[in-house]
Amino acid sequence: MYRDVSGWLVAKLGEFGVGLSEINANNDKLHHFHNELVEFKLLLEKAVDLFASARSYTARGSFAAGSTKS
Repeated sequence: MYRDVSGWLVAKLGEFGVGLSEINANNDKLHHFHNELVEFKLLLEKAVDLFASARSYTARGSFAAGSTKS
């Protein structure tokens, strides 16, 4: 009887080990994806700042038609 229980416990522990390995792999993937999204967010924020600056520069007439600086 103990051998049956022991074998069952070993099998269950093996299953849990496989499940834990999958969870850890998924966790690593999620962390990597999260880091990529944070990096992309920062890039977009910089792009917004750049375009806002360019729009402000254009609104002041620096690139207005007929404006020539030589």
